[in-house]
Amino acid sequence: MVAVPTSIFPVSEQFLNVAREQTPGTPVVGTTTTPVTSFQPEDKPVWLPDEAYRASMAKEFDLLQGPIWTETQFGGPAYGDTIGNLLFNIMGDLVSTGTTTTPTTTSTAIASAGATTISVTAGSSFTNGMFIQVDTSTNAEIVQVASATSTVITLQSTTPLRFGHASGVTVTNTSGPYSSTFGLLNGGNGQPPSHTFIQRTQIPGAGGHQAAQYAYGCLSKLTLTGNASGLFTYSATMSSYFYTNPASTPTVSVSSVRAQPNWRSLVGIGGPASGGTLVSNVQEWEIEISRVVEPIATADGQQNPFVIARGVLDATAKLNFQPTLDATPLTNMLSNTQPAMQISFSNGLSGTSNVTYTFNAALCAFDTSKLTENMALFGYDNTAKLIANTTNGNPANSGGYSPLSIVLQNNNPYY
Repeated sequence: MVAVPTSIFPVSEQFLNVAREQTPGTPVVGTTTTPVTSFQPEDKPVWLPDEAYRASMAKEFDLLQGPIWTETQFGGPAYGDTIGNLLFNIMGDLVSTGTTTTPTTTSTAIASAGATTISVTAGSSFTNGMFIQVDTSTNAEIVQVASATSTVITLQSTTPLRFGHASGVTVTNTSGPYSSTFGLLNGGNGQPPSHTFIQRTQIPGAGGHQAAQYAYGCLSKLTLTGNASGLFTYSATMSSYFYTNPASTPTVSVSSVRAQPNWRSLVGIGGPASGGTLVSNVQEWEIEISRVVEPIATADGQQNPFVIARGVLDATAKLNFQPTLDATPLTNMLSNTQPAMQISFSNGLSGTSNVTYTFNAALCAFDTSKLTENMALFGYDNTAKLIANTTNGNPANSGGYSPLSIVLQNNNPYY
């Protein structure tokens, strides 16, 4: 009789931790657990066959490995706190503001992007662990204090300044709720941050820790879907370094933020998702953000890519008008009016428990509109290209063009 195996690995005991890397490709410990319904990595070596003739009718005499990287498909419910990591990864620009509180001070010198110190007029009241807002408007960002003197605030190494700031800007302590606005990064080298993804599998491997680590994670696609009869969900495609084991055993840390039912979402065409531009007959909507991602291998003695480069980004939308109330979905396509589109929803709570999402596209160019027949009523299935524009861009840091902007409000001070 064959012995029943005792070392088995249930799918349901997995979890996924995600953390932003300070240096692309240098793995970090994932402290934020992102619940997923599927995480399917595939390590993809380039295979190099030896087919040199050897006085034989055989074809292949050896098979060697060339460069290697991993392609991963994953997804699940979109939670109002953890989805920000993925938005930051694919879009790259982020402006963060908090609810300002004491203490408050003013900077006394120019601070460059990447700096971990800020010269201020009065810093003594700032203490380790405070989340402070530097600057306002399109230059605002949230960073964390490590220590402070009367004239210098030192930041945690994990939250250096991402923007440059002029002398004389406001520096203030904050509390929740926080607002994070994501858009397309055009400034600098145009590369969004990368993330380390650690999947706890329980499957032993070389190095142990019952987990698989994928550093230098770069999203090439992020699809956000809202069906009125379901949850707000996402699916993603990612390129990364290939499988390794993490340096330590990951621990699960799931927030209390709940998944979001999509009947709460509101759609606006031609203006905000309220008032006269609210459209009440959208049964399902989808926003797909796609990005060119190219792992580039070089002769550098490493099997991993030398760089995983991010190229151009585009965004599209789908709107199912079910049932149709008039021919507006069709005429918007035929006339090429390119109206603004806004999708927003909230969990209905207040204070730091309030989670809201707002998707803004100033130019929604409908390119198809198909009349459909449901069981009882007619409808229209529309698709649209979201056109890059300066309304959705960040003029201070990103050159001003983006096909959409996405605003999250939650209790996360930074991503």
